[in-house]
Amino acid sequence: MKFLRNFDKKTNSISLGGFTVIELIISMSLFVIISGLIVGSFVTAIRTQRTIISLIEAKDNMGLALEQMTRETRLSTNFDGTTKQELNFMSINGSAIRYFYKEENGIGEIERCENFNCFPITSPALNVSNFYVTYNRSFGGGITPPRITISFSVSPSDENLTNYFSFNVQTTVSARQL
Repeated sequence: MKFLRNFDKKTNSISLGGFTVIELIISMSLFVIISGLIVGSFVTAIRTQRTIISLIEAKDNMGLALEQMTRETRLSTNFDGTTKQELNFMSINGSAIRYFYKEENGIGEIERCENFNCFPITSPALNVSNFYVTYNRSFGGGITPPRITISFSVSPSDENLTNYFSFNVQTTVSARQL
């Protein structure tokens, strides 16, 4: 006699409970809209994370390249042959070192050569541009050490980010005369 409990005396009908078709359509529509908003937010968050990771990688690699050139330059001698586009010197162990800018397939990089053995010191995920070296010889009969100023620009090589983000770096190094 279960069905008698759901009997409505006013309408003389039995109510079985549940949802109407309109209620189901409205609830499904709301579910789809909210799910779409959540998925869209998630996709945007992932894109933002990838952008941030690319920028962090560019900054870190730029710092490592600059640190390597700075440390090696600080303890070196004989900067003859240094031009605006390349840095030439003799390292502390007597090797001929050369840093220069090279561009391949539209991506610029900084390369290091030691006794004609060359390799890039910047990541392929970076695009280096505007590489300049300024060499100020020592003055006053060698009393002041030579100063080398290195500057360049770095941006992620991802074509979607290159036009929006770029880092400019410049440092001046005084070579120690030991």
